[in-house]
Parts: sequence; structure tokens; C-alpha cells
Amino acid sequence: MGSEKELNCLRCQNTMERGYILDHGMGYFQSTWVQGKPELELLASSTSSQHTNQLKNIAGLTGKYKVSISKVDTYRCTKCGYLESYATMPPAVNFKD
Repeated sequence: MGSEKELNCLRCQNTMERGYILDHGMGYFQSTWVQGKPELELLASSTSSQHTNQLKNIAGLTGKYKVSISKVDTYRCTKCGYLESYATMPPAVNFKD
């Protein structure tokens, strides 16, 4: 969400804490919520063509597309466990071929 203002749960109005959903890749595992910011971020602010091509391959983008990829922050209610996700603004990566 960009700003670090306090969010309240839509269901029970309790405080929500920032985290993210851990990507298990192509495995068949249950999604995992992790508290805090990720330590290793793939979508860095690199503009190299090699890095852009790697991201396109990971995202399954072939051919010429005009798309954006955003990081997602997921907030968890400290009382009821409700999860709410927000895409970062502006997008982390823009592909404009």
C-alpha cells in the first residue's frame, strides 16, 4: 500500500499487521503468510534487459505485451486472521515492448 498507516480489519475492526504471502513456486503447497517485509525481493528496480526477460519468463509473458507487475503486501488481522492484499503503487515493473 505504500504508506505505513494503521489498517483496521473489515470484519472485526481490530488492528492488522503487514506481511506477505510466501511464494512456494510451482510446488503444491498451502500458501503461507509471513509477518513483515520480504528480505529478498526478486522484483528489484533493475532495468537490465536480461532481468526484464527473466521476469517475463517467470510471469509467463511471451510475445509483445504491455503489462505491469506489482508487488503485493498482505495484511493479517491480529484477532480473527482475516487477510487483505494490496498491490503496490506505482507498479514495480512495467513491460512496454
